[in-house]
Amino acid sequence: MTHAMSCKGIGVSFGKFRALNDVNLDFPAGRVTALIGPNGAGKTTLLNVLSGILTADRGQITVGGQDVTHMAPHRRAALGIARSFQIFTIFPEMTVLENVRFARQRKHLKVALPWQLAHRMSQTRRDAMAVLDRFGLADLAQTQAANLSHGKQRALELAIVVVNEPELLLLDEPLAGVGHSEMEEFSALVGEAIQGRTAILVEHNMDMVMGISDQIVVLLGGEVLAKGTPSDIRSDPRVRDAYLGEATC
Repeated sequence: MTHAMSCKGIGVSFGKFRALNDVNLDFPAGRVTALIGPNGAGKTTLLNVLSGILTADRGQITVGGQDVTHMAPHRRAALGIARSFQIFTIFPEMTVLENVRFARQRKHLKVALPWQLAHRMSQTRRDAMAVLDRFGLADLAQTQAANLSHGKQRALELAIVVVNEPELLLLDEPLAGVGHSEMEEFSALVGEAIQGRTAILVEHNMDMVMGISDQIVVLLGGEVLAKGTPSDIRSDPRVRDAYLGEATC
């Protein structure tokens, strides 16, 4: 099986606190891997290491066989890696369209010559509108992002993440703060975002995790407690004791 990304022997410490310890994982190409576990298990730390926001103290990360362990986030993005965050990364004072168009400009305007600018700007707008349509935001294109509902802001963030057609998505709690009334709609949008891509996500909504994941990795105390299919994880007594059996999950 081809692996889009792998990490071997990853360790991260903050002072005397060991956030990740000897984490060895393969993320199959075109599959969805969910990282679950209690708060403080190391899930977001691992996403930060995979995206390059945080450099591991030890270990190696490869993307398509290429060593990216010490590669900066923007260089990983150029390899087709995109990342979302628990906290919004939209520009609230800009319109919905401006947010997505700004993200798309990296592709069309990066090497544009002066006489190509008008055409490239038009293409950027068309691409942005196409993505907004996919995520149910086309009618809100001229709305200031700050005026969107929480769920629509999450949808906008997803549109920004996928507008440059990344091959690998890293999603940190995409359903965080989404209200019950918007949950079904937004879960479908997450499914739209990850379709046909390799995705690694951190999420506490177990219904969604079990429904969309091909592989689930359970972290506990910065170490891999278990990994397997959703049915494997559901039936693992260690996982039930450590996480799934908790009233808060």
